[in-house]
Amino acid sequence: MSAIEAYVILSTALPFLQAPFIYRLLVPGDSTDLLPRIHVTPSFTFGSLLIFAGTMLRLACYSKMGPQFTFDLSIRKEHKLVTDGPYSIVRHPSYLGTFLYSVGLLLAQFGSGSWWQECGIWDYPLGKVMGLIRIAFQVSLVTLLFVRVPAEDLVLQNEFKEQWVAWTKKTPYKLFPGIY
Repeated sequence: MSAIEAYVILSTALPFLQAPFIYRLLVPGDSTDLLPRIHVTPSFTFGSLLIFAGTMLRLACYSKMGPQFTFDLSIRKEHKLVTDGPYSIVRHPSYLGTFLYSVGLLLAQFGSGSWWQECGIWDYPLGKVMGLIRIAFQVSLVTLLFVRVPAEDLVLQNEFKEQWVAWTKKTPYKLFPGIY
């Protein structure tokens, strides 16, 4: 959807980029006043910052964990408990990154000044369905994080025993520093 928004903004500002058939599909109705309405807003800026922060945090986690970073909830051969870097702030920083990314995405894509809002995409049945699917996906993803955290903690606790207990005392927060 971000690619759609970028195309609409660029082709509205630079009409020579417009492919008329595609543009009419993406911009229903009169588009003469569209460019001033689709603009960078505080919700877009904040959402973009959250997307960037979430992405950078996940990249730091990938880098720190190396081949131990998997999408499966498993212990690998020669697995080590990583407790430094982002893992010294919260025990599940990659999930925090996913949370930040998801919230940022929703703010940037559906906030005021966005293509979705300013082109009235919510006014169309397909727009409602697609928007609700996007929101449901992001909410489901975030909800699953809260289910996975205790399961992952249990696997780590069973594998690393005293080392895990010492880490949880030093790093008491699972997902949000100072909160949870």
